[in-house]
Amino acid sequence: MEGETRHLSIEQQRLNETVSATEKELGSTKHKLQELQTQLAEIKSCHNREIAKVTSRGQTELKGEVDHLRLSNRQLETTLESRERAHRQRVKGLEEQVSLLKTQLSVELQHKQQYIRLSSRTNHQLSGLRRNLTDSLNAVSRDPELSVLASETRRLDRSLTRSLRSSPACPSAPSPVRSPSLSPHRPPPGAEL
Repeated sequence: MEGETRHLSIEQQRLNETVSATEKELGSTKHKLQELQTQLAEIKSCHNREIAKVTSRGQTELKGEVDHLRLSNRQLETTLESRERAHRQRVKGLEEQVSLLKTQLSVELQHKQQYIRLSSRTNHQLSGLRRNLTDSLNAVSRDPELSVLASETRRLDRSLTRSLRSSPACPSAPSPVRSPSLSPHRPPPGAEL
């Protein structure tokens, strides 16, 4: 039972570390998303100022440059918006992963507590049965009469029957929780977008 408890504690520690690392990565990704939004706003503002300057110099002779700037602006906006969408999807995926890990950790802790509780009850019942068996063997050893043997046999039968009636189903060890696998459309943690 100590080995099971130690294994479950190690598994719980590993899950806690996974949750912590994923939350850290989520914070970093949100920060990158905010930086991209700021860059997009600055580029839009800069290009709008440039277009205004060029227009004031003479629309006819600088029309080509204005068109070029507008095209560049649209391309930059499209690129940054694509990156922003990708980061938003990544943030959503990480938030879902953190939520799933926390749910699995909570379920695993409940299973662990139930397993320990049932194991403790079973050990207590086994100890009682061992004591009754030892007492009966001692009684028969002191007085090896058929009537004593029959009386002790009946007493052990009653004790075993009571124990079996009060015992829940045999507890099974909780299975270790696996980290959720990433969906094919999501990049692996740490991948640059």
